Amino acid sequence: MKKKLIINATNVGKKISGIGRGTLSLLKEIDKLLGLNKIPEYEIIVYANKKMYSVFSQFNNLKIKYVTDLLSPDIGFRGHFLRLIWTNFLGLKEKNSIIFNTSQLEGQIIPLSKRKNVIITLIYDLIPYIYKFPKQVYYYKYFLPFVINNSYKIITVSNYSKNLIQYIYKCDAKKIIVIPLGVSENFYLTNQERKNWILYVGRFHKIKNINGIIKAFSILINRYKLDYKLILVGPNNLDLNQYNFLDKNLKSRISIYININDIKLRELYNTASLFIFPSFYEGFGLPPLEAMACGCPVVVSNTTSLPEVCGDAAYYVNPYNIENIAEGMYKVLTDFSLRKTLIKKGLERVKQFSWEKAIKKFLKIVEKITNEFNND
Repeated sequence: MKKKLIINATNVGKKISGIGRGTLSLLKEIDKLLGLNKIPEYEIIVYANKKMYSVFSQFNNLKIKYVTDLLSPDIGFRGHFLRLIWTNFLGLKEKNSIIFNTSQLEGQIIPLSKRKNVIITLIYDLIPYIYKFPKQVYYYKYFLPFVINNSYKIITVSNYSKNLIQYIYKCDAKKIIVIPLGVSENFYLTNQERKNWILYVGRFHKIKNINGIIKAFSILINRYKLDYKLILVGPNNLDLNQYNFLDKNLKSRISIYININDIKLRELYNTASLFIFPSFYEGFGLPPLEAMACGCPVVVSNTTSLPEVCGDAAYYVNPYNIENIAEGMYKVLTDFSLRKTLIKKGLERVKQFSWEKAIKKFLKIVEKITNEFNND
């Protein structure tokens, strides 16, 4: 009889966020391993939002079960709260299983040990808690402690996040396992001609320091007199009129791409001259690695998880210092030797981050947990 692994992927909605992309990437790797018959001992069932059928239908070997549209993360706190309730129902519905929740915004708050289920929860970061996001901060403050307590193991994506989870929630370090994210196979060097483009990829949120990017870009154009354009890629539109310091010339140099696919994103990574990512907070920071995989030199913050993830393959700046961001961008754009070094180191750095490595480590944890409970 096969052992049962339940994967809760209800965080994937119409607007596929970084967490949603991560979930789909890990499912893609598991689907591939199943096709190669490399996980023969487990029955793997994935729960997904019904309206995301077109996305989940790409998987040939995973068994997908679809649940109501009300669980969609696109409808804000109501969606998160319904997913939390449903996940507890899932724990009651499925027996003698390992249940893997693929993000921190769903989990078991009701102890289910009597059902002989084992819970694994993936926590990417604590951004809503640290920055007190309206509504979500209450989940992190009042519900997440129960989720952590009722999970047999917590998986997170960096040592920075592990230390923060341990500190804030007084969690035993042995309970938390670090599995770095992987870079999708969709991102690779294509040797296209580099354009006078500076690229940012991520949410358009103040935590990502969009204001700092645009201000540093204006310094690059007005003071350093460089002839470049800025491309901002995110899940939603961005109103440039909110930036009063932007004149007509600067606005004409800024292009916004909304919710593009990986093919288009790969093209932008391969044609940009620089990737800029001066975020105030990251639990991991996948876009800089994607840029490195495409041979694009990166300028990133010297804070939180980014030095751990990017190593010596990035040029670091202080995200709170606009002048320092602009200076870093100028240096990487104009110093040929530095650019060449960053590109070479970046292409080597990304080899450390693959979904194959991540899933193999995850499956070893699942196997260890299975053995522990079978021996009880």
